[in-house]
Parts: sequence; structure tokens; C-alpha cells
Amino acid sequence: MTGNGARPGGGYCPHFDSYQPLSPEQIADPFPTLERARSEAPVFYSEAQGSYVVTRYDDLCEVLANPSAFSNAGILRPYQSNPPEVDEILARGYDPSKPGAMIMLYPPVHTRIRRMTSAGFTPRSVAALE
Repeated sequence: MTGNGARPGGGYCPHFDSYQPLSPEQIADPFPTLERARSEAPVFYSEAQGSYVVTRYDDLCEVLANPSAFSNAGILRPYQSNPPEVDEILARGYDPSKPGAMIMLYPPVHTRIRRMTSAGFTPRSVAALE
């Protein structure tokens, strides 16, 4: 079931109410829900994630190719709050949700770092690690 709801920044965006990415059913098999979303609401705002979900390949390619229009800020933000013990441990170490994590960077910085690290992730390098 889809609906319309206020989106951050004003206006309205479709919601896809049956998208519950942390439900045991969707963790086990997300494909029926995503297939339905592609036909009913290919781009929708997910309350569970606090972000937009893009379900069609061509739309996703456009998003990824246009970082000046689409942001991945907060992409590593957890869906649920951590227990206090976990937050205490994370506060003493590296927090990947802070700027600087490679996934949070945009070209040209992302491109430069990706070029420097890609040799470590070739099929041969990964096979050697196995």
C-alpha cells in the first residue's frame, strides 16, 4: 500500500508502507516487496530509513551519476538507535557516519581515494585473502 506524505523540505513524496527493511520477512526475501515498489512507487520516502529509496536501475544510475543533485549524506546512519553500551564504544573509535568515510565522499575526492585503493579489491586480491 502506498500513500503520500510530507517529505523533508516540504512537498509530498509517495510512501510505500509495506517497505520494512528490518522485518524478518524482508530480510529473508526482500525481492517481492522491491518488485512491487518498482511498479507502484519506484521512488519513495522511507520513514524506517529516514531517506528516499530508489528501486529502478535507470533511476539509480541517474542518482549515482549526479552527486551535485543527489546526496548520500547520512547513508551510514543506523536505522535503529544503538544500545547505550554500543554508543559508548563507538564514541571511543572511528564512526563511519562522520564525513571522511569513502562512501560519504563525492568526486573528485572519492575518485582519487577509489583509484588508490581499488588494487586491493580485485578478484585476485580478494581470492588471496580468502
